[in-house]
Amino acid sequence: MPTFYTLDRRGVLRENESLNLNLTPAANPYQTPTYATGLSNHGVLYHTEFGMHNPGNVPSGVIEYGLELVRQLHFPEKPSRLQSMFACEEIDHAKHFRGISQSKVNTPIFEVTTDNFHRGDMNIFNAGCNMAEFHHRLMTYWQGETFPLSPEYEPFWEVVIPLPVVIGRQIA
Repeated sequence: MPTFYTLDRRGVLRENESLNLNLTPAANPYQTPTYATGLSNHGVLYHTEFGMHNPGNVPSGVIEYGLELVRQLHFPEKPSRLQSMFACEEIDHAKHFRGISQSKVNTPIFEVTTDNFHRGDMNIFNAGCNMAEFHHRLMTYWQGETFPLSPEYEPFWEVVIPLPVVIGRQIA
């Protein structure tokens, strides 16, 4: 089974503990049967709370919504990002993500071992393009492929791991 590396930006992960879905709040007027089994912390943020945390109208909510719609329509066998956690294939990539996400330098990194995952290039996310290109980018992500956005383009592969999952040892 492959081992991946996840950044604990919220400070909630513990070795050998299961990371589970959060039950969607019954009071949420947007709750749908699609997520009746619950949402990941990422899913809660985007599905129920994002507007409260997005005063600058950043398009990441639009990207996340597009990713989920394309997944449901074309790749239903892939794990929903709203019911998953994220990791990197190598520890150096997790350390790099710690820097680009502006996390503290001592933010812990944990191992996660699983056979159930999706690998996609998160660098192709961009809503600043026409709808045809936006759709192409989302399809490419779910196909597990990439394409050069510039001559010096480097993909950044993220691993989408559906919950629940057991957290491995803290390695950094």
